[in-house]
Amino acid sequence: KALGPNDRAVASPLTGLAALYHDQGKFAEADPFYRRALAIEQRTLGPDNPNTSEVALGLAANYYAWGRPELAEPLYDLRMKVFAREFASGSGYMSERDRLAFLHSVPGVYPLYFSFIYTNPSRPGLAGKMYDLLIGERGITAGLSADLRARLFATGDRQALGLFDQ
Repeated sequence: KALGPNDRAVASPLTGLAALYHDQGKFAEADPFYRRALAIEQRTLGPDNPNTSEVALGLAANYYAWGRPELAEPLYDLRMKVFAREFASGSGYMSERDRLAFLHSVPGVYPLYFSFIYTNPSRPGLAGKMYDLLIGERGITAGLSADLRARLFATGDRQALGLFDQ
């Protein structure tokens, strides 16, 4: 009551309650809590914020488990778009090890999305989205590594280049 029903501090407990219902297989009960939390996050942080997209991922997973792929797909798309932007914006200053650690810091994102795609082969364009995502992620990682190696080579510092190659 003190914060009001649409305060950002309310979104996290709503998400937790939704996740509890989801884990119990009560997808219909989880739905309004996820949707309310997502609306609060979108209104307070914006649709492209990583926190907002995490709630969207929870709602997408709920729709996926509930057998409603038409509702899950745009939410997965949102999360993957935000995740790709997060990765691209931060990976320029990360080492390859840091980039791989970042990709592993969100272990549920890729497997859950790929599972969704695999179990919905009749949905047009999903296989292409998965392919684009994989190629894009690998391309960013490889391109940044090549760029860093070229910059080290240009310095003439053979020791630094040797360390990079290791």
